[in-house]
Amino acid sequence: MAIRSASSGQTWDRHRWVSNSGAVQAWVNDVVWRLVQGPKPGTEAPPSANLPPETFDNCREAILANGLEGMLLLVYGDKLEPLLGKPFYEIVARERRRTDIFMQEVHWLLGPRLGSQTILIEDYAMRGYYSHFAEDALNPRFINMLTLWTPTLATREEVVKILVEGGFVQENLSDDNGYLFVKPADDGLVHKVKLMGTVWTAGKNWVLDVEREIFDRAVQYSSSTPLRLEATDLFIFATRRFSIDSLCGSAIYLRDLVTLLDRAGEDLDWDRVRKIKNAFQKPDWFWAAILGLDQFEKRSGRTLPLPDWARAWLKEPDSFWSDFVSSRLNWSNPDLRLIDFPR
Repeated sequence: MAIRSASSGQTWDRHRWVSNSGAVQAWVNDVVWRLVQGPKPGTEAPPSANLPPETFDNCREAILANGLEGMLLLVYGDKLEPLLGKPFYEIVARERRRTDIFMQEVHWLLGPRLGSQTILIEDYAMRGYYSHFAEDALNPRFINMLTLWTPTLATREEVVKILVEGGFVQENLSDDNGYLFVKPADDGLVHKVKLMGTVWTAGKNWVLDVEREIFDRAVQYSSSTPLRLEATDLFIFATRRFSIDSLCGSAIYLRDLVTLLDRAGEDLDWDRVRKIKNAFQKPDWFWAAILGLDQFEKRSGRTLPLPDWARAWLKEPDSFWSDFVSSRLNWSNPDLRLIDFPR
């Protein structure tokens, strides 16, 4: 069953693998939370005796839906293959190949010609912050789609030309959520590139001068790569993506926030974060993400570098939001109530 939010046009699908079994939820949630927390010495497959038959189907679907294929390889390696099956691990390997090809396209097709005119956001933007995890050349942050922010019409026209030359076909002519291009590849993979003229087209109180400021603060690490968001701005993007794009229900987006705090937390400009948060009439998206990070701290026993003003709010959070975020982080059976986040 799909439920559509009239205000945003986004669709939320009822996960077909949901389980009301306490045993299934406990086992799957333990696996997913271990993946979100990252590698720990001596991590072994959890006990699996006497589990309900749907447990492993549930786990497979939860891992894929939450974008945790790379974290699975990093945390467990092949230790879960006897439980999740070889075909599932073949899917994971395919997703890794997709990411490798995307990286080649960024460095060889897009970057050299448009490096200073576009910003790659979302999955690609986060990938560099996971490099410290890499083992045997495995960066666990896989890329399912490239999303390019191209603020000007002239730049978008040039990107379209380059994509078409590179074998991509435009799938839609006009879309509130951007222009989508696709290209078939080996092994049945379909690569997708989305062009965004504005970052959040449904934004009612996200003004163009703020977007321009973010674009101007972007940095370029090499002549063969597109621009990258400055760390503070990327944290704001990641916060909104976790809260709005997934309704606090994506494990990899939560892991993105944790990774940013781990890698750049001490250098983040929290005054800027607060300023942009306060530019919204009702920044529920920000506090929902803080509640997600609070749940991570409680599960992992770690303390993240959050500012005092955010921790002060956590002492008396809105009870609805606290309950909602907690229930969304039940990876085996997430709460699917719709919330209209002011954008």
